[in-house]
Amino acid sequence: MQQVLSDSSLNEPFYMLLLGVDKDNDRSEEWGSYEGNFRADSIILARIDTKGRKVTLVSIPRDTEVDYGDGTKGKINSVYSDGGAAHMVEVVSNLAGVPISHYAEIDFEQFVDIVDLIGGIEVTLPVPVSDWENAGIDLPAGTQTLCGGDALGLVRSRHAYDEYGGGDFYRSANQRMVIAAIIKKVLAQPASSLPGIVTAMADSVVTDLSVDQIVSLALAMKDLNTDNDIYAGQLPTISEYIDDVWYEEIDNVSWAKMMSRVKAGKPPYENDDEDFTAGVAGSVGVDGNSGLIDYGSLEPQYDGYVLVLNGTGIAGVAFEKSEILEDAGFDPTADNADDFEHQTTHVYFTGSSTGASRALGVIEALGLDATPEKNNGRYDEDYDVIVVIGLDAVSSEQESSSGE
Repeated sequence: MQQVLSDSSLNEPFYMLLLGVDKDNDRSEEWGSYEGNFRADSIILARIDTKGRKVTLVSIPRDTEVDYGDGTKGKINSVYSDGGAAHMVEVVSNLAGVPISHYAEIDFEQFVDIVDLIGGIEVTLPVPVSDWENAGIDLPAGTQTLCGGDALGLVRSRHAYDEYGGGDFYRSANQRMVIAAIIKKVLAQPASSLPGIVTAMADSVVTDLSVDQIVSLALAMKDLNTDNDIYAGQLPTISEYIDDVWYEEIDNVSWAKMMSRVKAGKPPYENDDEDFTAGVAGSVGVDGNSGLIDYGSLEPQYDGYVLVLNGTGIAGVAFEKSEILEDAGFDPTADNADDFEHQTTHVYFTGSSTGASRALGVIEALGLDATPEKNNGRYDEDYDVIVVIGLDAVSSEQESSSGE
């Protein structure tokens, strides 16, 4: 394996290949442990920058058609069957045009062990994920803590997204979210506990890195801002039916653009509009965009449907703000929030950059001190913007009473 890996320093940005293999004890007992009997269901190219404390995760769809390097072509997930992790490193390195210095491989049962070892992970699902028959999960929308078994079901499930089309793309997005959640949970541990936790986790991973190197890497990334500095995306492809088989053909222009951003340490996507899984599958980052939207580059937009929710209990607040928004060009609706305990005003947007621009318009029209936040299914997505008015947005003269 070492001969196909590129030399690099952990102190400089480097690329690492992460593989999730469809293997467990039952399958190994039935088929044998020979790697040619299994495939890589999860293929992620990671760029790790310890100096800048940034991590980039780029998924490669398992049906992507690639050159195996010997004149033949086929789906990339079968490359593992053909030559194991070493062959995967070679093929992905050629595909992305970057040197790969390290790799990590994990199977189903090892993945469950890792998630359970760290006490579960917290994820936010924009929509319910129900796939009991294929993945053994029935998860509601919203933020929740998953044990190892449920986390495995989430990263394996694609049929839960059949109504959206291309279930593997949504599954890949969830895989990136889960990896980010694991990173976040591990790095949140006290520095004194990290060596022990990382050492225990290392027993469940096949990798070229030594335990000491993994511990050093974790300590170097201890101050990583996991909500803003873990970027994510996936290789852009076009689905094609070739000789009675579905393949993902690489969109070379978009791929070159994406990799130029990745190499520069930028998010893979220039903006959220490029990620069609956003708002349906899981996202990386606390607000669902992981830095993909550069708010400073957006111009405020003064149109769209806005839901104004009174979270203060002060009569007339939502109506008053709605009138201001209507005068500015929006189509507002006033209502009460679920409770009247909101101290701070929050502005949520549905969609991506366009929704964020409308949220900026709302913030400017109302004179708020707020930053747009991704809705992610928390509120009715029929509205472009949802404003939850808190006490910071009302004057001291207004009398307190219940109502809109």
